[in-house]
Amino acid sequence: MEADARFSGQSEGIELFSAEVVRPAIIELVLDFEKKSGHKVLTKFDLNPIVKKRIDQGERFDVVIINPWMIDDLIEQKKVTAATRVGFGRVKWALRCEQTETASLGIGR
Repeated sequence: MEADARFSGQSEGIELFSAEVVRPAIIELVLDFEKKSGHKVLTKFDLNPIVKKRIDQGERFDVVIINPWMIDDLIEQKKVTAATRVGFGRVKWALRCEQTETASLGIGR
């Protein structure tokens, strides 16, 4: 059995391509992983659509963290193996407006 070059020190490290929005969590996880495993992780961050576009254009990656529907498309394109897909997390969005802001937008009249 041959060793995978990504994990045998023959490459610079594991290439992680991720959405910018999860950067703080990823940095913490990467530092912990590197410390425990001894493997180097090369991180690249950008906006979700830009990550997807760069992958579509052939940019190399070992791990990608982007929106689920973008992962679906990468699976269809055979750029991601479906069996390796793992949910990372969900972000709930909320919008809060002060009364003065809603009035100026014509909301609540």
